[in-house]
Amino acid sequence: MALDTSGYAHPKVFNFIAENVDLFLYDLKLLDDLNHRRYTGVSNKFILDNLMYLVKNGRGKDVIIRFPLVPQITDTDENIKNLLELLQLLNGVEEVDLLPYHDIGEKYMRIGKKYLMPFHSAPPKEKLIHIKEKIETLGLRVKIGG
Repeated sequence: MALDTSGYAHPKVFNFIAENVDLFLYDLKLLDDLNHRRYTGVSNKFILDNLMYLVKNGRGKDVIIRFPLVPQITDTDENIKNLLELLQLLNGVEEVDLLPYHDIGEKYMRIGKKYLMPFHSAPPKEKLIHIKEKIETLGLRVKIGG
């Protein structure tokens, strides 16, 4: 069974569920806890603790890191640097999927809601390739798109 997750769950719950999962599609957005709280409304402590639990228990090979690239939020130099530092600690993890931001403002309009994101395009292709190449220097497979 595959689980598409942000990892945001109490560790006892996550560990129980993890026993029945073969593949984790694990989203990481922001590595700095203050920024994570600012943009998502919650701490990233459970997210990072649960990821480290998988790695420490030999499950890194069962994890694909999915990293959404949102302009000016997750694609900043600081966040990319933090991601690279974390990836070096993730023994067994072999793959990272870079997920370029895509505008869903039109969907919001169709259902009569206001779309609050201040931008409407993915990061430039050159930036995606640059980030991909940086991650590949760690020996990981990297795909753009998921």
